[in-house]
Amino acid sequence: MIGGLEKKTDAKKVGLIRENTIMFKADAPKMKSRDVQYYFALLDPQLEVISNNKEKNLSFKKDIAPLDIFNYWNNKGDEEYYVLLTKVAYFVDQEVGYFNPERLSDLTYIQSTMPDYEIRKLDDKKFLLEGELMSPSIEYDLRFFNESNFKKENRSLYNYCLDHNADLGCPALSSVQHNYRFGKVLLHKTSKMSTAITNYYAYEGGTLVINYTLNYIHNLPPELFGGHQSMTDKIVKGIGEHVENTRKVSEKQS
Repeated sequence: MIGGLEKKTDAKKVGLIRENTIMFKADAPKMKSRDVQYYFALLDPQLEVISNNKEKNLSFKKDIAPLDIFNYWNNKGDEEYYVLLTKVAYFVDQEVGYFNPERLSDLTYIQSTMPDYEIRKLDDKKFLLEGELMSPSIEYDLRFFNESNFKKENRSLYNYCLDHNADLGCPALSSVQHNYRFGKVLLHKTSKMSTAITNYYAYEGGTLVINYTLNYIHNLPPELFGGHQSMTDKIVKGIGEHVENTRKVSEKQS
């Protein structure tokens, strides 16, 4: 069931397993052992893969464009973006109903899953993540879809989630996080936007979480600061930390 196992590292007690295809399926033994499966691809502005992937079948039209639900790519004009795509799958020992729009848009809950950042609530489902010296500030908003309205309100995204996880069916809840107004770092533009689609499925008495993130990036870190590999390392480390924090806050207490 695993598509192309590559390597496993540790990040705060989370086992991170890199997959070689965006089409990978959540592997039950790995979920039960509390590992995290993830996929990562970085493409240049000409859509050539520049990350260390072995996958040959990644399609912008099929695997990336459907996540661009605000149509940035087709309206970018002369701007050029690097494209970052990730998929993450992990298990949380908590019933799927725990993850509801009220909790997922609650500032206290959000802050507890990202304790290293300062977050401010600007509106009902609009937030500001404060930047740091090497991290940009970000504004973002949240939207939620349940089983009854997902297909009706966003058919293309609904079809994407089903096509890429055909064995799971429709998620009990989906959240769409639209990140925009990225601040600069060292006077350089960072990202144009990113969208994060997180699906919550009832699974083995708990919840299977599958997240897709698409990021359009203006500039990669200069080689002096490690180039795109430094960004990759930071993102993978952040995946592990976020999963660990989510589990710590959300899981049943024994």
